[in-house]
Amino acid sequence: MARASRHQLRRELRKNPCDVEQYRETESFNRERIAAGPPSLWRYRDFLPCAPEDPSAGLAAFTVPGAAQAIWKAIETDLSDDGAEHMTADYGERLVEQERCAYLRPTIVHCKSTKTPIAGKEYMYPFATVVQCPQDKIISSIGQTLVCTAITQDVAFRQALTDAVHIDRLNLGAIPTTQLNWLQPHEGNIVDFLFRARALQVNDK
Repeated sequence: MARASRHQLRRELRKNPCDVEQYRETESFNRERIAAGPPSLWRYRDFLPCAPEDPSAGLAAFTVPGAAQAIWKAIETDLSDDGAEHMTADYGERLVEQERCAYLRPTIVHCKSTKTPIAGKEYMYPFATVVQCPQDKIISSIGQTLVCTAITQDVAFRQALTDAVHIDRLNLGAIPTTQLNWLQPHEGNIVDFLFRARALQVNDK
């Protein structure tokens, strides 16, 4: 029997989402195959979607009605700018709507300059913008920055980043944004940002 094409597998998966493990086995996914792919995001393009209850599922659903749709509408508006190019457009729809929830699939946008409207925006799902900017203008262009990760061996540039007071947390090297160090002064509980500390004394007499 001829092996089913990937498009056939995807169509069948939509009909029978519980059979995802069967299709993964059919597609021969393994570490070696992924490692042999291109050294970029696209080495993962062959992954098939998981059911929400699958322990390996890595994409959270938007359960608030209309939330995902509103976010995607805002992104589509920004993508109409000539300086923005949707790099993941050829890999399927980003907004996936289901009966009780919706998903936004990972999105990468390339921006020609820091002035492109979408360049400085963030969203609560795997979304990133890649912006072309000369190194000598990066620090002055990024504005107030919560987390900055710099992968560079340029000693002068590393020192300039260290001296930049508008960067709240600086990672020098390939350190994940979510890797926190509770001994660092910037880190803290979210309540530290939502509430102001006050002192209260009561004389009961």
